Amino acid sequence: MNGGYIMKRLIAIAVVLFAVTAASNAQYSTSSNYRYWTIAPTAGITMPMQNLDDRYNSGYNIGVDVGYRMSQSMGVFGNVNYNNLSGEGINSSANYLEITAGPRFFLGGSANTSAFWIDGGVGAYNLSDGGIGSGPTNAGLTAGIGYSVPLSETISLMGKGKYNMVFTANEPTTFSTLSAGVRFILK
Repeated sequence: MNGGYIMKRLIAIAVVLFAVTAASNAQYSTSSNYRYWTIAPTAGITMPMQNLDDRYNSGYNIGVDVGYRMSQSMGVFGNVNYNNLSGEGINSSANYLEITAGPRFFLGGSANTSAFWIDGGVGAYNLSDGGIGSGPTNAGLTAGIGYSVPLSETISLMGKGKYNMVFTANEPTTFSTLSAGVRFILK
């Protein structure tokens, strides 16, 4: 599929989700709904980009997203994710352990309503063409968007997309992820 086509679709989906969030939260804004912890086991797809795209196919990711919402519009997050990309030959795969953290900016929503967010951060990435821990650990940057829909006062479904840039020796290594999970709200 064409990358521009996918990006246009993702932007259109983000605009629709933001509009739904703004409409559903217009009457719900007490400050007690903006201070809480979250933890979410996640799973999804990892897509190689640029130099990784030449050697590997899309793979999977599993991880955990931890967050703390400090106010109506600001929070922080931490992620630990395992990403696996498959290659063309036997025993040809790449494993990426990612640990990232940074600010998360909410565009509406609270603990009990739909929420849309944008986040960005820094992290450590262990990249290997074999077992975990066999490759170097490099610094990197991440940026993403996410959306959650409440199922109850303490549980919501979440989805997120992230772009990762890892500062490797010759050129940056880049990949993107789409993940979904169940987010537990701890008040």
